Amino acid sequence: MAFNLTAELNVALNTASLRNAANTINNQLKDVGAVSLGIPKGDADSLKNIRIQAQEASNAMEQFGRQSGLAAKRFVAFTVTAGAIITFTSSLKNALSAAIEFDREMVRLTQVSSDGAGEVSKVAAEVTRLATNYGVSGKQLLNTAVTLKQANLSLKETKQALEALAQAALAPSFDNLKDTTEGAIAIMNQFNISSRDLGGALGSVNAVAAEFAVEAQDLIEGVRKAGGAFRSAGGDLNQFLALFTSIRQTTRESAESIGTGLRTIFARIQRNDTVEALKDIGVQLRYTAEEAKAAGDLGLTNQFVGTYEAIKRLSLALNELRSTDPRFSAIVEELGGYRQISKVIPLVQE
Repeated sequence: MAFNLTAELNVALNTASLRNAANTINNQLKDVGAVSLGIPKGDADSLKNIRIQAQEASNAMEQFGRQSGLAAKRFVAFTVTAGAIITFTSSLKNALSAAIEFDREMVRLTQVSSDGAGEVSKVAAEVTRLATNYGVSGKQLLNTAVTLKQANLSLKETKQALEALAQAALAPSFDNLKDTTEGAIAIMNQFNISSRDLGGALGSVNAVAAEFAVEAQDLIEGVRKAGGAFRSAGGDLNQFLALFTSIRQTTRESAESIGTGLRTIFARIQRNDTVEALKDIGVQLRYTAEEAKAAGDLGLTNQFVGTYEAIKRLSLALNELRSTDPRFSAIVEELGGYRQISKVIPLVQE
């Protein structure tokens, strides 16, 4: 009972205190009045000016952007037009230079030829036709014609050779037209191939280069180094390509080194002492009377069988001997000497 009385007194006192505090606060707020949050007039004008200037700057930037875009478009249009004009001018200049070079080569062709102007003009017409059909430089073809004519080919033969060389220029096996022309001249002269058959000869070179690990330029270099020696021993171009390739793809020695080695081997294989030494092991490098009779030409008796046939017979004989057999090393040394052993072995084995 006493606890309840005390609680009621505390609540009554607290309520009265809260009411008095609320009345006091209300009276003080009435005395304060309205709170001013305004900005002085001068400062307001400044803010207004800043807003106007910001708007003007935004408009200026927008105008600058539009002008920049327009300038960029004009610059691109000018660049495209100027580029086209420059390209046309450059092409015209190159065409004029090519025409001057073509005319200069025509003068050279006339100077190295004893034929009349009419025959020379036919070569020029052939050059134009080949350049159009095969996409080969007319100047290069005409320069090739001058080289062929200087190699003592007639204008008719020159026209025939140009056809083959223009086709060879399109083959990936040949490096450039100038080197191919030099190789073609070597092939024709050393293997007695006519200009009419030059296309087939270059086709053989291209086919071998595409099929085996040998380059067309290597084959041409080999022909220039040893083709004449091989031809004089009774061989033909395809046989030479086969022998050269067997060494090149096995040893990967340079074409110049292989050509020099083959020239030595082709000379030594026909010597009397070499022939007699090989006869002792059953390798006959000269036609017997029976072989000559079978061939229908008794005049072949005791004649050299030819380099390619000799290599075949040597290959068959040496395959029956071990490489450690003293006779094997003696034959190899007899054929090429100590310096050419690396070429003789793949030549007779491959």
